[in-house]
Amino acid sequence: MKNILLLALIITFVIIGCAPIQPTFEDSNQYFLEKTIDKMNLGEEIKDKIPNGSKVAFVSIEENETLDKPIIAMIEDQIVQSLVNNGFVVVQRDQDAIQKLIREKKDNYFLTYEQSTNGMMFEKVSGEMLKTGLNFIETQLTSADYVILYRILEAGILYREDDDLKSSDIEIREGLVRLSVTIQGAQTGEIIYANNLSGKLEDKVKKEFITQLASFHYSFFPYKYPLQKKQKREKLIEIKQTYPGKWYLSPKIGIGDDVILGASIGYGDDSWGSLAIDYMDMDGGSNYSLMLVYEKAYKSFLLQGGLGSLSGYWYEKNNYYGYSEYNDDSEIGLRLGIGYEYKVGNNFTIKPAYEHNFSFDNKKLGFGGMNLNFGWEK
Repeated sequence: MKNILLLALIITFVIIGCAPIQPTFEDSNQYFLEKTIDKMNLGEEIKDKIPNGSKVAFVSIEENETLDKPIIAMIEDQIVQSLVNNGFVVVQRDQDAIQKLIREKKDNYFLTYEQSTNGMMFEKVSGEMLKTGLNFIETQLTSADYVILYRILEAGILYREDDDLKSSDIEIREGLVRLSVTIQGAQTGEIIYANNLSGKLEDKVKKEFITQLASFHYSFFPYKYPLQKKQKREKLIEIKQTYPGKWYLSPKIGIGDDVILGASIGYGDDSWGSLAIDYMDMDGGSNYSLMLVYEKAYKSFLLQGGLGSLSGYWYEKNNYYGYSEYNDDSEIGLRLGIGYEYKVGNNFTIKPAYEHNFSFDNKKLGFGGMNLNFGWEK
């Protein structure tokens, strides 16, 4: 019964240790970048650059058409909100929105048809058929007095250690969005404002969230600048910030029923823990273990579980003849441990821990005690 209970506890520990903690929406990189863009506050910056009541359009200087890319949509949505909130009259320039708006005529709703490239006629088309290619179509929509043109210089997120907290489970997340912004008269093309604007924001996130948040990470946004050879349209490059694990070597020394010596070599990171091959012996090799060990830190507190081989030999007195009898045995064993982790710089750790090896069938093979682990990771 005790063996079954012990096995159930180990299985529970492994499941809990492996299950990732999910970040909330407020932790997401998307929400963080929205707040970073808001720090730019373009509406407030240009409030005195354009006459009151003027109509403005906010469009990219790089592309002729609106691209529904996440970072572009996020920047344009947040900037338009800033302009509207600061009292500007903003006219729509998103192509998908305009396609819907031009159908709303004064008295009737219009359907639109795509012009065929091979001259095929449609069942019913109102008005003169348009030629294929570029056509300028007059709409009922109003034009802008001023056009705000932008180019994305940088948009990204970086992570760095928090030197003030000296904590192993918290990092600083730093967001930066930089835009080149110019304002031009729509009728004259005269540039009345030109500047590079930045929005910057910092917060703190748990290290274990960083890998999960990496899929929302955006980095440097390369555009084809003027006076360059024509290239295929570049897609938004999304660089996932990866936090690769580290290899580590950890010798140990401790005391139980006798002196304990050992070492482990493994691989891991702060988000999911680590896996290691661990060797431990007691009494100069009289009892020893070779195990695959999983270890996870929770705010510097360590939990450990392992599975592997236990071996040992010992002497027993034969009561009938009065002689000692030599015994040697090995079997599958389990490891449970608990400890605490102290980080020394970027590559060294000290981990005092209590580790114990269990044998279900032969109690003489079970051993353990207080150990001091000196870890080096790279």
